[in-house]
Amino acid sequence: MGVTKYRSAGDMPPPPRVSGAALAATIRAVWARSRRLAPPAYTPGVQKFADIGAAQRARELEQRGRIRRLRTIRAR
Repeated sequence: MGVTKYRSAGDMPPPPRVSGAALAATIRAVWARSRRLAPPAYTPGVQKFADIGAAQRARELEQRGRIRRLRTIRAR
């Protein structure tokens, strides 16, 4: 595959347009991949903490759990 250089973005051809079922499938695939790579880092619901230190400790604990999960997945 050759490399084409353009003087400006205006000289480039437009990106391919995806619509309909192909667009929905592409969006689902991207969302599924993002959930596998980085699942939500928060527990659903409202969390209250006594002080900023407690909030920071909870955040660090969640981060350590995420790192552990990613390492487990990557070790497979």
